[in-house]
Amino acid sequence: MAESCEVLIIGGGPAGYAAALQAARKGFAVTLVEKEAIGGTCLNRGCIPTKALLSATEPLDRQEAWGEMGLRPQGGLFVDTDALRSFSSRCVEKLVGGVEFLLEKRKVRILRGEGRFAAPGLVTVAGADGIVTELAPERVLIATGSRSHALSMAAEDGERVVSSDRLVTVPSVPERLVIIGAGVIGLELGTLYRRLGSKVTFIEMLPGLFPFCDNDVAAHASAAFRKQGLVFNFKAALTEVQTAGPACKIIFKNAKGEDQFLEAEMVLVAVGRDPKSDGLGLEKAGIETNERGFVKTGEHWQTTAPGVYAAGDVRGGLMLAHKATHEALAVVSHWAGEAEPMEKPYIPNVVYTHPELAVVGLTESQAKAQGAARLKAGKFPFRANGRAITASDEEGLVKIIADPTTDEILGAQILGPSASELVHIISVAMSSGARLKDLRHVIFAHPTLSETVHEAILAAAGEPLHQL
Repeated sequence: MAESCEVLIIGGGPAGYAAALQAARKGFAVTLVEKEAIGGTCLNRGCIPTKALLSATEPLDRQEAWGEMGLRPQGGLFVDTDALRSFSSRCVEKLVGGVEFLLEKRKVRILRGEGRFAAPGLVTVAGADGIVTELAPERVLIATGSRSHALSMAAEDGERVVSSDRLVTVPSVPERLVIIGAGVIGLELGTLYRRLGSKVTFIEMLPGLFPFCDNDVAAHASAAFRKQGLVFNFKAALTEVQTAGPACKIIFKNAKGEDQFLEAEMVLVAVGRDPKSDGLGLEKAGIETNERGFVKTGEHWQTTAPGVYAAGDVRGGLMLAHKATHEALAVVSHWAGEAEPMEKPYIPNVVYTHPELAVVGLTESQAKAQGAARLKAGKFPFRANGRAITASDEEGLVKIIADPTTDEILGAQILGPSASELVHIISVAMSSGARLKDLRHVIFAHPTLSETVHEAILAAAGEPLHQL
């Protein structure tokens, strides 16, 4: 006979464990099902190890600046890849351990195994030991996340043709690395391996970087990356990756449709992600998916099955850990009969390259596409900011978009140092309904990087200060 279960959460990533912690805090009896490590892709194979490696290797990009400042490490910096891997692992272990500690303290029951719907209102959990547990939950949250999209013409072998899951372990530093896809994941790992000494080349189908940015910002970023040594082939289509020889042979068509060839010791496939919805038995519970396998949801993130909800990557949209957490917390608020978080949240999107890129809200081109006849747009370059100059980190700009009639801030794009932190100034302003006129007289400490945001706001308001 199936065990009764008040709340069942399938998947222990950012959406799943956040929902478990919040639901338990609100008094629900929670069971969390996870077949792998708590924390999901983000904590174990994505956000955290990648950022640990990028943070650790950032000094490799700073050596020229140090020289200008009068600091000259004799013999340059040496990379101990074993220590680098150990540092990344410690970061992961610390955060995963912290989440597991909280789950234990809030009395969340963790079932290690693979959850699957057997019928409406019935879920089975098959453990690695062969024991199968049957559960009859009152509420279910599907939070199984996503996996790297595979390409038939570039079959992954885990050694020479790999996904991001493999590359964050730094198995080796290839002399030549070809990356299929110049999206967020590809660019971050390309930045990492360039720092470690690889010659990095991208094959990208789109005409340029960052389709979620305006052309001026994307062009500035592209120029900065090229200056660092990254090589891009845009409007290019992969034909085949051959692994029979001593090096991988990559065949693709360039923008003119001509066959091109590259050789590399390693190939990274980074062309997006697919939902982990297969194998869940969704059809047995009456849960519908779209043609790509993303779970369909309606009001309150509910699926087509009563009492079953979905949050995070498995339901599509922006595949970001913080978006997944937000959705999961909204579901729990609905269960508890509380007001849910804002229906249209302003979700920052960040790329942790150098310079960093952070975007929130609408771009200028998006606002015009939605019918905006006129816009206020203010820019300010980091090269005119005191703190950026004193840090010898001046690449990039801040761009603010606003409605000229209402003074409403519509969005921001920040390319530059600490963009991942600065973007939240605009996120908070937009979420609280602040207008340009409300921010003009806010006092920003000097000298700080955040002054670039204030200067862009002044420029958008038609009152530029430290620029013509």
